[in-house]
Amino acid sequence: MARKSTAKKADQQPAIDEAVVVIAPTFPSDIKEGKAKIVPLVLNDEQATMYADLTTTSAKIRYLHAEGFSRGQIALKTNKRYQHVRNVLITPLKRQLNANANANSKHAE
Repeated sequence: MARKSTAKKADQQPAIDEAVVVIAPTFPSDIKEGKAKIVPLVLNDEQATMYADLTTTSAKIRYLHAEGFSRGQIALKTNKRYQHVRNVLITPLKRQLNANANANSKHAE
């Protein structure tokens, strides 16, 4: 007797809209099986306008973080990996580093 394949076909997977976010920690298999909690990522008009005005991905990531969104939500909204979002958030801006270096050199004089 032939064994049935346990893998789901692509047409059986639930459709996930761009405007939904997965609350971490989850695995892709959890999303397919319906175990993950999915909530809509909603930006109000002011947030949407500010977000659209930002030109770099890093600026968008920092803005969404400042607005209180989680790293996982930001990763899905910006279509970047979680690790990329984390790296952006833990790395200080170069202009802040330069300002701190200039302030320290003035105090040393």
